[in-house]
Amino acid sequence: MKRGFTLIEILVVVAIIGILTTVIVANLYQARVKAADAAVKDDLNGIRSQAEIYYSLHNDSYGNYSGTTCPSVAGAGSLFSNDSNILGAINHAVNVGSGNSFCSTNGILWAVAIGLKSSGSWCIDSTGFSQLNNGAPNAAIVSNKCI
Repeated sequence: MKRGFTLIEILVVVAIIGILTTVIVANLYQARVKAADAAVKDDLNGIRSQAEIYYSLHNDSYGNYSGTTCPSVAGAGSLFSNDSNILGAINHAVNVGSGNSFCSTNGILWAVAIGLKSSGSWCIDSTGFSQLNNGAPNAAIVSNKCI
């Protein structure tokens, strides 16, 4: 009497393990994408209170920054580059998101949109509005407001 497994039995077990591994890896990737999107939304929501502090400390102005890619280094001119907390939140959101961004302020209104890891972009503005936009970050803002 022989002991052990046949070649067919071993191949069936290997196939089952391969299928289970594929399912687990796919779910793990989706979880990472959702976590990255949540981090972007959290970073942008944190900007709101800091922006109001900036506004009150800078003569009721957010500064000026024409609609373009968000700054990645500190500098004068607007809340996006002049406030280290806002700059840090934007940089973190860009790094965990798709890497695309769009910032705009005219001194009275501001808006920020960051590309999500999944698809589309998340946009927030000074009116309290925040939403998912199906397009790129630069398509999410018109006249310093999310659309």
